[in-house]
This record gives sequence, structure tokens and C-alpha cells, in this order.
Amino acid sequence: VDSGDRDRTHEVRENMMAMLNEDGLRAVPLLVVCNKQDLPDAMTTEEVSGVLALHDVEGRKWMVQSACAATGAGLEEGLRWLTCAASARNR
Repeated sequence: VDSGDRDRTHEVRENMMAMLNEDGLRAVPLLVVCNKQDLPDAMTTEEVSGVLALHDVEGRKWMVQSACAATGAGLEEGLRWLTCAASARNR
């Protein structure tokens, strides 16, 4: 998610919900990466969670990770969580 682009959050939410409703993706863990956290007006992870209505998502683990792709900050942590969540799902 582009944390600096508040105008497209509705579109992001619609696309995400459509993907989450795909049969092949049911119960698959969801990692939302909030990119561009280095921008002064970037949405917080809490704001993104609210805008995407993640608290309404049922039947799957999810996490919102702040990140800055330009520096790599947050990416390793998010991917580590996703790997662990996917591994736990497959046990």
C-alpha cells in the first residue's frame, strides 16, 4: 500500500477484498506492507488497518508492516512474519 496516497485507499480495499474472497486464497495469511513510511504525511499502520477494514477480515491471520522500499526498512520483518504464518498454516 502506498501510505502517502490516501486517494486510492478505497480502490486498494476493493481489490484486496476481491482477492481475499478467491477460493484458492481462503485462510491464506495476509501481509499488508505500508510503503513510503518515510514520507511526512504517510498514513500510519493503524490508519491503513482501519481504511482497509482489516479488523473485519475473518478466518485468516493478517499483519500490517510499516516499510520503506527505498531503504529496505521493514521488509525483512514483514516477510519473516509471512513465512512463519504460512508455515504454521501448513502444519
